Amino acid sequence: MVADQQLESGAWPAGWDPASAVISGALGKSYRSIWISDLHLGTRACKADTLLDFLRCHESENLYLVGDIVDGWSLGSSWYWSAAQTEVVKEISLRHRRGARVVFIPGNHDELHLELVETLFGQLPIVPELVHRTAEGCRMLVIHGHQFDTSMSSARWLSAIGSQAYAIALRIDQWHKNECSKFGQRSFTSYLKRPVTKAVQYFTGTEVDERAVFERARAILQE
Repeated sequence: MVADQQLESGAWPAGWDPASAVISGALGKSYRSIWISDLHLGTRACKADTLLDFLRCHESENLYLVGDIVDGWSLGSSWYWSAAQTEVVKEISLRHRRGARVVFIPGNHDELHLELVETLFGQLPIVPELVHRTAEGCRMLVIHGHQFDTSMSSARWLSAIGSQAYAIALRIDQWHKNECSKFGQRSFTSYLKRPVTKAVQYFTGTEVDERAVFERARAILQE
């Protein structure tokens, strides 16, 4: 790594700009692989600031975007975008252009809006699942997992309604924080999210089909 060269020689390599290293994360820790899941770009719930801080301090050879990176369910009036989300997209795109292996694995919130993913990040490899091999030689099935959620397979439209309801609740909560005193010791959305979640669970169930997960992992790892 370039950062290692700097530490060993005591001087920056020729042509190396330390300022750009802060953006690319090369001054921080380096890993073989990093997984990011359920970022939900396009929503107020997205923790873009936190992720941006992490990315600027950690780099990797492989960066797996494991589903629900962009929230296609929020397109329309619920769509929200911040400067921090723009910077996250820039950081990930920069890594891809500089040679990192960046792979996108769709989730239930972005699988129908892959054109939006390409608009934001460029031409990334998009696969439904992949097998990652660790440094020790172990194989890992990397998949978002919504395929094994009974609430997704039996009544996706009901889950989508719940997602939209929560997006509206986030707006109300932001207004409540800015204009009013705290709602007891908990935010307004913390009261609203639980009944919405329980309603989805009641009508569809949210039990993961563990046997299906096992069977899929065994099948793909035997290929």
